[in-house]
Amino acid sequence: MSVHFSLVDARLAPVDPCPSEAPASGAPCSYVTTCSYTVDDGCGPEEQTASCDGAVWTTEGISTCNPPPPDYCVSYKNETECGADAGCRWLVPGCGMPALPEAGCFAVTDCTGDFDCPISGGTCQEVSINPCHNQPCGACGMTVSVCVTPAAP
Repeated sequence: MSVHFSLVDARLAPVDPCPSEAPASGAPCSYVTTCSYTVDDGCGPEEQTASCDGAVWTTEGISTCNPPPPDYCVSYKNETECGADAGCRWLVPGCGMPALPEAGCFAVTDCTGDFDCPISGGTCQEVSINPCHNQPCGACGMTVSVCVTPAAP
């Protein structure tokens, strides 16, 4: 009885040169190739192309939106959903005036004008929030600028 073994050189094995996630521009690579990706960085799905010249990746088609309107966070209805989005923060009314009308989800960055509030249909207002919500501190009021929607009649 004779037994034959066959060794396959791992260097010759087929390799998918396109990573599963879009690579960052400047990241190292070792195959000359071009890959296409659909990415959503907060501005909606967009096509992105990554090309490797055999040394580093170059990406094209990166979004120019900066970032989505600050009031997109209003779609999150509870603190858990809100906290899962790095672009959002859960705020509760503070002790200063005018106080935030009610707890809710708002952008991490303050709005700078009503033009920042197209989704909620609200206005950019300075309000008092409690900076110590679920935190071990003693302050009760801090002023921030957020998109405040008109109260329902």
